[in-house]
Amino acid sequence: MADIANRRTMPSLELLQDQGADFDEAMRIYESAFPVDEREPRDYFIRLMLEIRPEVQPLTWAIKDGAEVIGMAHLVGNRKTGALFFVYVAIRPDFRGRFSAKLLMRQIVDRSVQLCAETGIRPTGVIFEVERIEDAKYDQELSFRKKRLAFFHSLGAVVLTRCYVQPALTPDRAPVPLNLMFVPFNSDWNRDELIVEMYRSVFGLDETHPYVISSISEAC
Repeated sequence: MADIANRRTMPSLELLQDQGADFDEAMRIYESAFPVDEREPRDYFIRLMLEIRPEVQPLTWAIKDGAEVIGMAHLVGNRKTGALFFVYVAIRPDFRGRFSAKLLMRQIVDRSVQLCAETGIRPTGVIFEVERIEDAKYDQELSFRKKRLAFFHSLGAVVLTRCYVQPALTPDRAPVPLNLMFVPFNSDWNRDELIVEMYRSVFGLDETHPYVISSISEAC
């Protein structure tokens, strides 16, 4: 606790609802944090702000230090399962390490849960895509992936499946094998339903798709 107390004040969160200066800065931070083959185009976030999708509730946050945007986070709430998919979080390099990553994640989740509840979603937990240890190519990458996995376990996450495959986001990209992890809020959730709805609501794939079948059966 002393370590956390000695860190600077936690940042604030502001929901992005239009294409203003905060949105532009949040997108710049996002685009600098992820390789081009791992991120969505800017139009994806603009479309989510403009579209009304009855099955999901998208939330894109500006992370701010005072009036200054220092990061962004993006989550999608599923109305059927109550699961929040934590898609992206990015912090400006000069602000990394200045506050507790775990507390920031909890702050983002708490605010997102509150907003989802206001739209009629009864949150059951949070889904994360996390790199698999067995896919590491180098010792340094293996160490990083082990730390990432340990971090999510420290949040209370369980592995839904280690045979999850993130479909290619564009035709020129390759699919990515990942762990699909879940931090439950209660016991009111079903593993198979979470996996099926994740693929359906985010990627438009139904339960007959090979990715869905292999994820549920753990047939990697």
